[in-house]
Amino acid sequence: MRWRCDCGAALDLAPRVVSPSETTPLPDRGQGLWRFAPVWAGDPSYAVTLGEGWTPIAELDYAGVRVGVKLDHLMPTGSYKDRGASVLITAARTLGVGEVIEDSSGNAGCAVAAYAARAGMRCTIFVPSATAPSKIRQIEAYGARVEVVQGARAEAAETARGAADSVFYASHVWNPFFFEGVKTLAYEIHAQLAGRLPGTIAVPVGNGSLLFGLARGFDELVRAGVVAAPPRLVAVQSVACATLSRPPGEDRHGPRGSTIAEGIAIARPPRLAQMRALIEAIGATVLNVSDREIIAALRWAAGLGLYLEPTGAVSLAGIRALIEGGDAERFRAPDGGVLGITTGSGLKSPEKVRALLRGGAEDGLDP
Repeated sequence: MRWRCDCGAALDLAPRVVSPSETTPLPDRGQGLWRFAPVWAGDPSYAVTLGEGWTPIAELDYAGVRVGVKLDHLMPTGSYKDRGASVLITAARTLGVGEVIEDSSGNAGCAVAAYAARAGMRCTIFVPSATAPSKIRQIEAYGARVEVVQGARAEAAETARGAADSVFYASHVWNPFFFEGVKTLAYEIHAQLAGRLPGTIAVPVGNGSLLFGLARGFDELVRAGVVAAPPRLVAVQSVACATLSRPPGEDRHGPRGSTIAEGIAIARPPRLAQMRALIEAIGATVLNVSDREIIAALRWAAGLGLYLEPTGAVSLAGIRALIEGGDAERFRAPDGGVLGITTGSGLKSPEKVRALLRGGAEDGLDP
């Protein structure tokens, strides 16, 4: 039942020592992330899975630069969060848990609800009042109970934490087993590209689960001796919720405004200090993009066959900004290359995506 330290800090799992043989996907466990079960000590006999993982890597072209795209929006529930939910709910099942709660702006709630249903667990998801109705309907379709909390994302989280004393808190922010699922992204990218990692990987950052998961996965690959050095990670945030760029003393004030990328509209990330320490330790880059840049990336991706929700296009907006800012030659170098993670399907919020794709200069957005 414990989900944080008595001092209030978040919990983490001890670093794992992974052998070189464990970094190779097991051929007898399908094509999903459970092919890497040894790297998180998962017990396959308790596996809660819907076939998640092993998503394709596509190649797009932007301004003459090849851009790799890991299509993690092509997951069972339509977002990369299925990775973390599969491992987290498996851990809960191993402990004999029969009921879980979670708070979410949508995608994590959908993932936890789906995997809880798969495991036969009761589930309640707390969502902020601005959550897309389509995501609420998806959560309800899995049989979960939805509690709509008046207010923003922070209020939904606070309400859920109040209930976590008596029900298992399957939090994608607080529970480190979620990151164990996300770190399989690093292992998959390494395996799918036959060890030729891109020099740069861009990820959207709100609460930081992608950042933590990828950093942990690549660190394990380096320690196992199968990778000489990890890729540079670029943490892409909205200028309206640029928590990583604000001076620490301003954290309590929250974001300066809202963003169309609701999945990263996190005013006060619980692991903010930890994210900052990680970014400094691994030499990651922080990049802020505007809503206009996110919409431009959304339209660019749609024109090339990728149907994404706004948050799902944030990493692509970051890559486009990097190319336009002078990184094109770096990405063309033999040891360069760039890859973005698409995190959520456009089917998550079809009406919103339709409006953004149809809009133009009259969008009425701040620059």
